[in-house]
Amino acid sequence: MNQLQEKLQNSTAIMYFSYKNLCVKAEEASLLPITVEIEGEGKKLEDVATIMQKDEYRFAIVPNYDDEMVALAEGVAKMHPEFKQSRETISVDPEDGSGPRDVEYLLVTMPDVDKERRDLLKEYVDTLYDECKAKIEKAVAEAEIQLALHSEGEKPEYMDDVRKAMKENREQWQDHCKKMHEEKLKEIEEGYQRWLAGKEEKQKASQEKVESVGEAVTQRMKLTPPKA
Repeated sequence: MNQLQEKLQNSTAIMYFSYKNLCVKAEEASLLPITVEIEGEGKKLEDVATIMQKDEYRFAIVPNYDDEMVALAEGVAKMHPEFKQSRETISVDPEDGSGPRDVEYLLVTMPDVDKERRDLLKEYVDTLYDECKAKIEKAVAEAEIQLALHSEGEKPEYMDDVRKAMKENREQWQDHCKKMHEEKLKEIEEGYQRWLAGKEEKQKASQEKVESVGEAVTQRMKLTPPKA
């Protein structure tokens, strides 16, 4: 049972971290695999920078040393080329009383979920879910075979209890995977609706600008007398 539990847990963990790296919102887990090359040595992002979540969709990453900014940006881009990056500056007031100074940091923004990205994300999310379910079924089937091979001499009541526990274990992890799958699909759809709203807002602003220019031109024509 312990071996089965470990297999089911590992299969679900793989799905979990895979989902966290299919970013719609800013997920801290997506930064864990990032390696930053400093003087020929690969270092974890958290060891060379301070990471802050600016909002649901953005990270502010401050390098420990200014001259490591380029390496930091390259490390992020290598792992997550889809992330949008920009170098920003913030004024801070050090505790040593030396006065305010500008600190440069890397602003990392999650990519928009347009229709194409939404479809790709949903397809991959479904694939990962199907793989997780298949691994669970395989692990349970292998456990059942081992149980049958070692059942000789065991009391029927004991075997029934073991089978019941295996069934409950499988259902527990299946439900967990299903919940993660549904939550990720919901997150993707919310990201898509957010993109649509932003697109409509931009179109509205653009249309209002065109109409404003048109009104200004019309008004000018009214005020300008025709030439004789």
